[in-house]
Amino acid sequence: MDELEKGYLFRITPKLPATAYELHKEFDEDTSLRNVLDRLTKSRILRLSGNTYDTYNDVFKEYLLDGKLPKVYQAFTYRLYPKEVLNFFYSLIQYHNADDDELRLSNEEIKDLYLKQNPQGNNHTVNHLKYDLKQIGLLKQYGDELVISESVIKIYHSRELGKYVQSKLKNNAIVRELLDLDIVKQKGTFSDSDLSKYLENKLTFREARKGTWKTHARKLKAWLTDFMILIEDKKSKKFILPIDKYSSEEIAEHLANVEEMFTDRKNNTSQREIFVPRVNWEYIEELAEYLLENKQIPQNKEDKKLQQAQNDLTAISLVNSQTNKLNFGSIKELKNKVKGKLEKTPYNQVWQAAVANEKPIKIMRHLLKNKYSDSTVKSRLSVMLNWGQNLEIIPKKRYRHG
Repeated sequence: MDELEKGYLFRITPKLPATAYELHKEFDEDTSLRNVLDRLTKSRILRLSGNTYDTYNDVFKEYLLDGKLPKVYQAFTYRLYPKEVLNFFYSLIQYHNADDDELRLSNEEIKDLYLKQNPQGNNHTVNHLKYDLKQIGLLKQYGDELVISESVIKIYHSRELGKYVQSKLKNNAIVRELLDLDIVKQKGTFSDSDLSKYLENKLTFREARKGTWKTHARKLKAWLTDFMILIEDKKSKKFILPIDKYSSEEIAEHLANVEEMFTDRKNNTSQREIFVPRVNWEYIEELAEYLLENKQIPQNKEDKKLQQAQNDLTAISLVNSQTNKLNFGSIKELKNKVKGKLEKTPYNQVWQAAVANEKPIKIMRHLLKNKYSDSTVKSRLSVMLNWGQNLEIIPKKRYRHG
């Protein structure tokens, strides 16, 4: 760009966006202007859309106006849906028993774990998973190593992953500028088709078919709605801001429970409750003694708790409902197997809340999918805490329920 073009560019920028007619009027019908505009457009410094000139992005315009480079946010689309990406992230954490220290992995280790879980998968999907995990801040690349940092692992264990990913999504220039659009701020005026057009207009450097833009839009929509950046009104099918429908507490609770949401989808259990015991642990051990000694379980009304205990063990596959065959050989083995199940997500959220003297009833209500009365939820929580104490997952003491 020569000095003539630079001079015109700095003079033109404050007037943009503008048509050629408007610029000619502004510059007293300067005869050189048309030629300069053509040169600036051909060199892709200015963009001509219809008959309107403008810069390609607001960052460049701000620099031309005040000489300062604002914080630059990268613009990118997501290659997969959030459920695929988050499920694989959980698999990495759980497979390697990541607790406090950072987790360092090779490309081969990541590929091997994915193909072990998805025998029909391919390298193409593995690369997409790594790409999206990097974009949402869950994975970093250092040379040939891929790292899940200690801070990310702590965020995961503290149930703040949803909030963290939401903040990373908002740092995507595509999302930031989308939320600044008046059409988005105006309740119920922005739709799926608008999102596809927005991406096509925003990513002018990328050529793609209409169908491809629609695919990008569907994936972006999933990220936006799953992480409560935008939500879709069921009746109008238009996007609205979450604060128009939910309280800040409800949004925070949703973000705190993203793992169960994606785990439910993966296992196709969105309509099925997670296991929550119904009777205190003492009945479990009493039942186990009957079963281990091959004794007949009492059938009278007074021993109804033992029948419920058998239902609990059947639900977690420790007793075969048809044959009564046991999946344990001693009380100690039984306790170890149940403890192993209950120390994992999402149960660990109950234990963390209880020990921190918070309100585990909120988590219990979510696990039971808000289907039961408060009294039933409290009763199930009481049993859950009883199991946690007897299995030495949490200390024995009196806990707040709600």
